[in-house]
Amino acid sequence: MPMKTTEAQRAAQKRYREKNREKETIQSYKRSGKKFIKDYATLDDLEELQNLINERKNKIMNL
Repeated sequence: MPMKTTEAQRAAQKRYREKNREKETIQSYKRSGKKFIKDYATLDDLEELQNLINERKNKIMNL
């Protein structure tokens, strides 16, 4: 039998999400990116992403 989430737990999760909105957004982007790369990306997509990654690395290293 599946466990149901209690009302208190749902309220706590809602408070956390509201308090940490930016962190939640970043984690969502990260999950979506990983899912796309692992399951849907073509070779062209991966090459484009690799170029974007290299550009971002260079930008961060030159700060």
